[in-house]
Amino acid sequence: MTYTIKFKDGSTKEFESLVGADLRGATNLINLDLRGEKLWGCNLSGCDISHCDLSNCNLEQCDLSGCNLSCATLSHCDLTYANLSRCDLSHAQITYSTLYDANLSQCNFYYTNLSYSDLSYANLKKADLKNVKTAFTKMP
Repeated sequence: MTYTIKFKDGSTKEFESLVGADLRGATNLINLDLRGEKLWGCNLSGCDISHCDLSNCNLEQCDLSGCNLSCATLSHCDLTYANLSRCDLSHAQITYSTLYDANLSQCNFYYTNLSYSDLSYANLKKADLKNVKTAFTKMP
């Protein structure tokens, strides 16, 4: 499958695989069906991925710093060693996911569902954990 990605500067680029891709400044990610994709090591920093369904994705070691992931679905995802610092995760569904040793510092988790997720060794420094649903979640 080929992905055509548009960027803020108006350019487009085609990708055969998104593994390790540098997608900083991508503008059309909301329109792509990324469920179950391997995005290992991808750089998505600063992207707007709000309302996206990223279920069953491998996002291991991804740079998602500063992303807007509000209302996104990240269920059954592998986010091991991912950088999610300064992300807006408000109202997101992050259930049954692995966030082992992930950087979640300064994230907004307002009304986020983290049920059944593994946050072992995750960095939650200065994270806003108000109104988070954490049923059976493994916290650091």
